[in-house]
Amino acid sequence: MATCNVLILQVLLVLLTWQPTVMSLPLPEAPRDGHFTDDYRLKGKLATKLKFLPDGRLMALQKMGKIQLYDYDNNPEDTKGANYLDLRNHPLGVNNYAERGLLGFDLDTKFTAGRPYVYIYWSPGNRIFRMSRFTHIENTGGLTSTSSLESEVILWEDNEVAETCCHYGGGMGVGPDNMLYFCTGDKYEGGGISQDMARTGGKVHRIYTNGSIPLDNMGMDDGLEGNLDTIFAVGLRNPYSATWDVPSSRFLIADVGGNDQSTAWEELNVLKPRRNYGWPLCEGPCSGVTRDQDFPSCSCSKHANPIFGYPHGKSW
Repeated sequence: MATCNVLILQVLLVLLTWQPTVMSLPLPEAPRDGHFTDDYRLKGKLATKLKFLPDGRLMALQKMGKIQLYDYDNNPEDTKGANYLDLRNHPLGVNNYAERGLLGFDLDTKFTAGRPYVYIYWSPGNRIFRMSRFTHIENTGGLTSTSSLESEVILWEDNEVAETCCHYGGGMGVGPDNMLYFCTGDKYEGGGISQDMARTGGKVHRIYTNGSIPLDNMGMDDGLEGNLDTIFAVGLRNPYSATWDVPSSRFLIADVGGNDQSTAWEELNVLKPRRNYGWPLCEGPCSGVTRDQDFPSCSCSKHANPIFGYPHGKSW
């Protein structure tokens, strides 16, 4: 998964979504050596995503097939947590080979106002990725809260069986419009899929939280013809991480760079309707000497510029 690059992009997402109230305030002094301590809570759990419930409890999505719940306010030393939902017990099981498994999840924006839903992007045993909605069960709170497999509502399914090892994306989030945005990767096919409107890979998809499709999606431009109606934007490689920056209402997408280290760039993109983020025609900025040499088909008139990027093989 190009783990190091993914971790860097996740850190960049945090930094770029933070906005101080007074923009002129100086940044705090960096802690000196010896001022950090390691506190392992999820070591060895293969947690792909973390989310906090409104009351502060932590949910950890584990790639191999389950969500674990932690209540550090009441159990500060707890390293085991409690089982919230185990999809390995699903009738189809979980296909967690290579970069498949449980890759993304989020909570409904009205989680405490009558919509206690958890949305999960994952690959069942049939190797057909899906977006599922599960209902939260509070019980008596704390570590007693759970969900049930029986509450599953399938909101979306891929139109292809996962055949390759890698690049299935996983960045997702419920937007301030209460629509569900989720990112898919190019399925390790080299990128042509990312520009193909009839295939799911390398895209941002947008659906309502009941699974219905907004009529102004990019994929609806041809009506009900060959385009996939859920497509909102195209041209991504492996958007493993994404997040909604609530103050600015921006959806930030971290796209992992290519395997050719001499030309690859890590990108951070802002989602806009109908945008083409360039892959495999572009990586990094859409103009400049490097761009002309490495990606001659890249064009600023056609392909969106990332708001931040850095090259693999060059200093930055």
